Amino acid sequence: MQYTEDFKRGIVRALIASGMSRKEFADKAEIGVGTLKRWVAQYKDEEVPKVDRKKYSEEYKKSIVKNMIYDGITCESMARETGISRQLIEYWDSKYRYDVIDEVEREARQRRKKKVKKRDNMASIWIKCRKI
Repeated sequence: MQYTEDFKRGIVRALIASGMSRKEFADKAEIGVGTLKRWVAQYKDEEVPKVDRKKYSEEYKKSIVKNMIYDGITCESMARETGISRQLIEYWDSKYRYDVIDEVEREARQRRKKKVKKRDNMASIWIKCRKI
């Protein structure tokens, strides 16, 4: 089957924007994987700048990873829940996981310090009351 130049470029843009693997995308688009690879090699450099990718803040990415850790869910489940590609969530997880764990531990230490400080304040008030 002969495809037009515009069709091929559109398929490459759609693949890039989808975040799917080439195999997944080829199956959905009913195009051979080899054909798709050839089109990507041919048009990728021209089409990448044209793709309107969503921009996610670092805070949002970390919140996704934090929720995965707290809820004990997989990247695949989070991808289904958020509508973001599994590959992108896996990348965020590998990039931010240890930062998020450090932040959670830091927050826990701060909560413990506040709790101890509050307890110390209550003890000093109790001692003052006993002296009266």
